[in-house]
Amino acid sequence: MFQQLKVWAGQKGGMVCGPDTGFHCPDGSRRSPDAAWFDEARWREARQRDRRRRFPVFAPEFVIEIRSLGDRLRPLQEKMEEYIANGVRLGWLIDPKERSVSIYSVGAPLRVLHNPSLIEGEGPMAGFILNLRPNSESGRLTGSANRAAIVASAEHQLRLHPISDCLLVGH
Repeated sequence: MFQQLKVWAGQKGGMVCGPDTGFHCPDGSRRSPDAAWFDEARWREARQRDRRRRFPVFAPEFVIEIRSLGDRLRPLQEKMEEYIANGVRLGWLIDPKERSVSIYSVGAPLRVLHNPSLIEGEGPMAGFILNLRPNSESGRLTGSANRAAIVASAEHQLRLHPISDCLLVGH
């Protein structure tokens, strides 16, 4: 998943971050999404505006959170709502356990996709398509073993690309 986002950003530009990066949000919270994308010019502007701080108050345009098997759903939903309230324009909560994706966006009602194989970006992410089953030949996933494989695959993809800072891609 992270790799797919990075490839897209390589064409569009911007910055891609993983779960090791934290954002200081306008409400004072600090959040570390599983994946995020934001415009490089916006980041530079925030750094220029807030020079005294090492990390300025800033929210990315796009975040992805993945529900792990042990996570309770309601706290993740609240976290997604907080992202939007703090300036994130689009967020995807991927729930491998329920095989669903909840789409949070500014000024729009919550949308939930059930058993999607692809998610198409919109707004700041127009043109980005996340393939949720890159390792599935048939495109169909059934049973609890496959749900576990989705979680393991998503978590593995994120671990394959550990970063401590954002990656500048494109331009």
